[in-house]
Amino acid sequence: MQKELGYFGTTLKNTPTLGLIVKSVKICRDITDSSTPFSQEAGQGIDNILKYSTNLEVLGSSSAPFEILMIWSRLLKAADDQYKSLRLFALSDEWSPGSQKSYKLLSLKYKDSLSKLRLYPSALLGYRIHQDVDYCTLKNSIQDFKSLEELQLCGNFVIEDSIITELDSLIDSCLDTVHSLDLRKCNFLVKDDYRGQTKPRSSIRKLKLSDPLLSSSALQYFASKLTALSTFVLTTKLDNTVQSITEKEYSEWWREMTNFCWNIQLYTICIEHFKFADYLYQIKGGAELSNTIANHRIQQETRNITELTMRFGDLNHMQGNYHIDMNQNGSSVQLFGSECSSDFMQTASIPRIFDSLQFFSPRIIRILNMAHSENFENLLQQPARFSLDSNETSSINDWSIFSGVMRLIKNKTGSAVHLDRMFFFDSEHIEQFEQRFTFKDTSISQLKLTNSLFYPNVLSKMLNISKIDNLIFDRCLFMTNYCYQLDIDLPETKLGYLNLNLNRTFHPNSFEHPCRHYTITLVIGVTNLATYTHTINEQHKAYPKFISRPGTPENFLISIKCQEIESLSISGEKIF
Repeated sequence: MQKELGYFGTTLKNTPTLGLIVKSVKICRDITDSSTPFSQEAGQGIDNILKYSTNLEVLGSSSAPFEILMIWSRLLKAADDQYKSLRLFALSDEWSPGSQKSYKLLSLKYKDSLSKLRLYPSALLGYRIHQDVDYCTLKNSIQDFKSLEELQLCGNFVIEDSIITELDSLIDSCLDTVHSLDLRKCNFLVKDDYRGQTKPRSSIRKLKLSDPLLSSSALQYFASKLTALSTFVLTTKLDNTVQSITEKEYSEWWREMTNFCWNIQLYTICIEHFKFADYLYQIKGGAELSNTIANHRIQQETRNITELTMRFGDLNHMQGNYHIDMNQNGSSVQLFGSECSSDFMQTASIPRIFDSLQFFSPRIIRILNMAHSENFENLLQQPARFSLDSNETSSINDWSIFSGVMRLIKNKTGSAVHLDRMFFFDSEHIEQFEQRFTFKDTSISQLKLTNSLFYPNVLSKMLNISKIDNLIFDRCLFMTNYCYQLDIDLPETKLGYLNLNLNRTFHPNSFEHPCRHYTITLVIGVTNLATYTHTINEQHKAYPKFISRPGTPENFLISIKCQEIESLSISGEKIF
């Protein structure tokens, strides 16, 4: 990073007109560069940026030490009439109270143009907030910040004082230009009733809380104080943000959170920590909040899309950072993050999770990244490793998940379901599933199954659904009773579009790759029979009479039974 910074500074020096149009410079320090001392080259780069970019609005770094030592020190020495458009000089948000004096001096220097102000009060070892000189200086000058848009308050070093009382005073002192509050590690657990003491403020439209201690009464305070909120974000990694113990206490907290989010256009509630004693209370509370607000929006004739995404394997940034995500028109409740994946996977009860989710009515359900003792990709590469006994145990969870999903969408129309990395074996679990659930009145808009494994004969039992508009099998592995033959047996189902993106089939001791030539047998209802032959990239032909042909390496047989079917595609090619 330091070399590139030097190059950029030299470019500005050699091209003066370029500096006139540079408004923002954000310096990201490479992780591999973090232990390297700041070089003279980097310092020269900053000097050139400040010298030739006279219209700067943003200058900062993701590295707090670099920001303080290399940028702030130079800005403090700059003439008072320079950089009159500077809106932001602190990007890292990680510096400590030890740098508060420098921050205070810079903030006051650029108070006419600064758009964000960070307040970091300290009240440790018996001191009170009003004894923090640097903090009080900024607080008392807050009305001098004519361009201020965002106020950030950090409560890391406030132990005894009621931070919410201090916050209320700050909000009252701000100009109407402030529309965003960012409150970090603040203790809002004081049990006072704030509603009678507050003056409502309609200029603030966004509230962000990070790792707070948040009581029900604090939520009541925010609801009465910030009357025009349109965006709310709560993100916490704390063991117990709400400091609740019993189900009743959790229920009360989530009820207040529901009331608070009632008229907020966009809310995001992220609870990272998983604790076995209370995880079901969190799921139930989040489900009730999501469903209650969704129903409220429907009554207002607002377009409403509700989604449930669950991840039962290791999390990654591509697939999502939380195991449970309840989404409603972009608003979401996200529970149990990547740092607690091991505890979640080992102790969470899938049936009880779905019992707690019964208060939620999602239109779209995704079950992703299901973890198994045998990796799906390894099975494709090494079929000899495949063991029915070892994988049937993990299949028990898969049937519990499928059962839970079907309960959530039962008797609903227009649902869409995506199941990924599921193993479906034919065992007593599917018999229990059949006895408990029937779906004669259920219609699914789309059912997508990806990277999943199916035992012979399970499809007719698991997909005993009256209608599926769009059924997709993508990169799935089918175990078969016969060589070079795949049976899609759905005798009770009316299909709209069936899309088979074939991967491989598994017959005892070997995997079979579908060849370029297919014979497709359709059985519609009980009487209508038709056979199609299709060669990839060549014209297919339909035969009016049923022709029985065994599957061979050169002629892969696909048998499809259903009540109706409108369209069929095999491996990306449309048959009809």
